[in-house]
Amino acid sequence: MAGEWLPIDCNLSTKPEVLELCDICDVEPDVVVGRMVQLWLWAALNADAGVVKMTPQRMCRTFGGDVDFWNAVAEVGWLEIDTERRTIAVPGWEERFSQAAKERAQKAKRARKYEENHPGRKSSGAHAPEHPAHKRGNSRRSCAAEDIEDIREEDPPPPPRENFEELRAAWNAGPGRPWKMHTPPKGREGVLADAEWLGMALEAIPRLSGAKYFSTPVTLAQYMGEGFVENLLGGTYDAPKNTPPRAHATRGHEERAPPRQFTGEDAERLRLTKAKLLEQCNT
Repeated sequence: MAGEWLPIDCNLSTKPEVLELCDICDVEPDVVVGRMVQLWLWAALNADAGVVKMTPQRMCRTFGGDVDFWNAVAEVGWLEIDTERRTIAVPGWEERFSQAAKERAQKAKRARKYEENHPGRKSSGAHAPEHPAHKRGNSRRSCAAEDIEDIREEDPPPPPRENFEELRAAWNAGPGRPWKMHTPPKGREGVLADAEWLGMALEAIPRLSGAKYFSTPVTLAQYMGEGFVENLLGGTYDAPKNTPPRAHATRGHEERAPPRQFTGEDAERLRLTKAKLLEQCNT
């Protein structure tokens, strides 16, 4: 019986991000793959567009590992952790794991099967691959050229590699968390094609030193997120987060109120009370 499923790369265990996590966390590839697949499957059932309420501590209990492991996953670009909102996000969810992505994967699979069963007739011809639900004996269902192009949909060309190398060199020279990989974080490649954004990003990196908003070093995946560079240049992160002191916090000696001073009749009554107590103690 068919159920929920996700498209997983056949070479997942040898992807650069997995190997990088193995080096950072000193674990085997099967450990990384197991934890990541558990996270993705859980997110498929519980997340809205790849975003869901979750904390690193809860991920440790649910999928294994420790907080350092999941912070490393964020470092390689496979996770975004928002400690303030207590949420996590899977970058590139719409492109890889959404219902539309699964439909594209199914179409590509049917196209390959059609070409295997009809040597010499590519899917760019007059017929689309036959879906099992539409089989009627030996009859074939023809479709328009637009459907064929949808099946053979190609990804847009990647931005020039030197764009990322320039950004990576400037990033690793700045105050952010160093990025060791020579490929950009997953789901962040698109912004590199925007020359205007790249110029602003290079200009904004030194401003991270004055961004008091963050308690931990900013990651490159976070930096390349939507609107981050613009907010940084606009001064949004210059001030620290508002953290009002707790009502029950202990005040320092210099903050304590001075002792109460008694005068007149009150002072006399206090003197008599002290004398009476002293007399009682001596008897």
